[in-house]
Amino acid sequence: MNLDNDNRQAPRIGDWVSGTSLMDERFIGYVEAIDKNGLVKIYVTQCDHDAAVGSSIRAWFTHIDRLPEHDPSDIETLRSLMDLALMTRDRAWFDELAAKLANRKSEPSPSLQADHGTPGTFGGSNRLFRRVNTDY
Repeated sequence: MNLDNDNRQAPRIGDWVSGTSLMDERFIGYVEAIDKNGLVKIYVTQCDHDAAVGSSIRAWFTHIDRLPEHDPSDIETLRSLMDLALMTRDRAWFDELAAKLANRKSEPSPSLQADHGTPGTFGGSNRLFRRVNTDY
């Protein structure tokens, strides 16, 4: 299902989106549910209406856009995300980030000389949502 003729993909559950709600609120959040009539239920993380943050709102497919996925690559961001993966007990995400960090460490760079060791592993759950850059 396409949103319109510019070949954008329709959002799926778990996708990060931005758009305008039925109440004309500008928001950023992630898709919780999609109904057959073209309405999307979104959990709001940022909004021009402060009371909507932390709640779910509805928007039409045609009034939302998927946000581009963000692939972090700098060492400090990877370490911060690894901390978040530990807190959420997301082993798969932690392992993915640890592999990226190991690849970054193996690249020759003067900024990597202050490295502080190798991360460990832990038990956890599966990842539910893709990470995206919401700094616009």
